[in-house]
Amino acid sequence: VYNRSDIVERLKKENDLATALFRILGFLLHFAGYYGLLYPLIMLIGMIPFLGAVGAVILIFIAFFLAVISFIFLIACAWIFARPLLALLLFSIIGVLIIAGGQAEKAMKENGWIKDENSNGNRLILQHNNVQSNKFLR
Repeated sequence: VYNRSDIVERLKKENDLATALFRILGFLLHFAGYYGLLYPLIMLIGMIPFLGAVGAVILIFIAFFLAVISFIFLIACAWIFARPLLALLLFSIIGVLIIAGGQAEKAMKENGWIKDENSNGNRLILQHNNVQSNKFLR
């Protein structure tokens, strides 16, 4: 025989578990979507000897980074009216992640991993361990 508090507690635990599982599934679907968008580039870069593996891993990391940012953004938008302080915290986390991504790009340019050779930005050169790959962005 269950009393009311036991039933309510069990239902709350089931609801919390379902919420966590749906959030994990949502994030995995976000990542799959961004991975699917970048998959043609991952395959093209993967064909380049030596640099292909590094470029593919970088693009997979970019897909993961975009999935994290968009997933947190969706949760923050959903919580704007229900939990405004938590939503503000999540928007702050998104800002920090975007700034960190910009700093990482800047560091890669300073270390010679990424070079913009043309002033109009049409040509991007990726370089790693003296292996160079020219990419035309048009």
